[in-house]
Amino acid sequence: MKLTHQPPAWLRRVPRPPGGHALLAVFASPLAADSISQVLHNTTLWIIGILAGLATLMLTLGGVRYLMANGEIRLTMTPADADDTDKMVAAYLS
Repeated sequence: MKLTHQPPAWLRRVPRPPGGHALLAVFASPLAADSISQVLHNTTLWIIGILAGLATLMLTLGGVRYLMANGEIRLTMTPADADDTDKMVAAYLS
């Protein structure tokens, strides 16, 4: 009985289709735009996507902070918090 070792599927080489290099010549400049309006449209989509991702990140961080605070929302510092902050700063600087 002969055992052959076969590499995992993610490591195997995928054969290329014949004439694949000719297909690359057809699409010589995939990043080129046809007009200024297309450039502005694509730029607008990129900016909206980045802002949507940033908004999602901030919403997630806000939710995590809310969960870590056990639902307690304080918008102002009390004098006891200010004293604790002064003590922490003094301990850090010493």
